[in-house]
Amino acid sequence: MRKISILLFILLTTFGCKKDESSSTFRKLKNCNIEYLFFRDDIQFSDFQSLSFPPGDSILVCSYNNDFDHLVKITGGFFPVPQGTNLTGYLFSDYAYDSLAVKDNIFSLFSKFIDGDGITHEYSTNPIDYFLDSQNKLLKINIRNVFYPNGFELNYKYSENLITEEIYDSLIKRKFYFENKNLVKVIAERYNPPGVLFWKKEIIFQDFDDNSNPFKNMYFVKGAFFRAFSEHNYQSYTVNEYGQLADSTFGIYKTYKVSMPLFYNADGYPKFGDYK
Repeated sequence: MRKISILLFILLTTFGCKKDESSSTFRKLKNCNIEYLFFRDDIQFSDFQSLSFPPGDSILVCSYNNDFDHLVKITGGFFPVPQGTNLTGYLFSDYAYDSLAVKDNIFSLFSKFIDGDGITHEYSTNPIDYFLDSQNKLLKINIRNVFYPNGFELNYKYSENLITEEIYDSLIKRKFYFENKNLVKVIAERYNPPGVLFWKKEIIFQDFDDNSNPFKNMYFVKGAFFRAFSEHNYQSYTVNEYGQLADSTFGIYKTYKVSMPLFYNADGYPKFGDYK
């Protein structure tokens, strides 16, 4: 009888551990409501490009398809639309999508769109390459655009509570500041030739929760670039732009705040969308 009791205890303990392990398994998003994504200052878009959304009250989402452990397709993106003589405007559409190829921790993102005749087109600036280390930290991005068709590099240098984003290891583009393993502020500054600051932009991420971030290390997902650096989830952000004011002082000339209160599913994940 004693042997049977011991055997039952071992079996119950084993199954109990398996249940606990499965409940802590990292969940993958199937889709995300775009209100939780931040496209404007994502590295995939240039400052001069305008981003817009179709009119109406329909809920817009990006959908994610996974193949085993890797994301392979993102449906929902920005479709080029003419504005005057330049294609600098982009409209969000389900006809735009990204495909992702992964090799040796290099994530190559190919942006595509389907035209009115059902023909798929690739952007001439494909792909954008993301280089990650063995711990999935972002090391480098090679970006192609109309000005640099062969690409230029953004390098990410890590120090305590700070990452500097540098162009070709020399020119600092932005600085990323961290608290409690979360990205809390991004600052970009521009100086004139005498070295005087004439423009500054700061993005401040606020109201972090204590829950797991499903976008952690997913730098290549459009709109999730900033979220990818954090352990947890921000629920609001503020954007401030500084420059010379009418009274010749240097100060904020443009500011706005976006709030997105989060709710959670039974596993404690934020309801950005559906999970698998």
